[in-house]
Amino acid sequence: IARAMLTNPALSEDERLTQGISALRDFAKSESGTTLSVLALMESGEAYARQTQIDESIAVFQDVIKHTEATTFLRNAARLSLAALFEQQQRWDEAEMMLDSINIASWEDVRWRAMARIAIAKGETEKAKNLLEHLLEKAPDSVFRQETEILLLSL
Repeated sequence: IARAMLTNPALSEDERLTQGISALRDFAKSESGTTLSVLALMESGEAYARQTQIDESIAVFQDVIKHTEATTFLRNAARLSLAALFEQQQRWDEAEMMLDSINIASWEDVRWRAMARIAIAKGETEKAKNLLEHLLEKAPDSVFRQETEILLLSL
């Protein structure tokens, strides 16, 4: 039902998101003890963010982290989403705290890139350079490699 609401062409984008969020939240409540409920929460958190309902989105992603059925992957995806939302609000310390709590080794390049972006926004150019150089050294095959090299040249 939620997917149908989110893709219904008869509704405006805002109506699709609003109805989709409602359906996702209802599903998450009805299936509260399952991983499917966590996936519904993740989807609703993303939909709230697309509607620029940032506080609601933050609350949902925080619920995901606390959910007993959330997998390590989903908790880390929620942390990454929270970091991006906090960064958008220039809540640097909270964004960095979320990034520091990500505990999947294969996500290190994403984490370093986001930390560098925050450092640049805070005017901490040397810290950003160090993070980007670390990314290039420790994750030479990163999808962020080209972007990182270009960014380093501009700092």
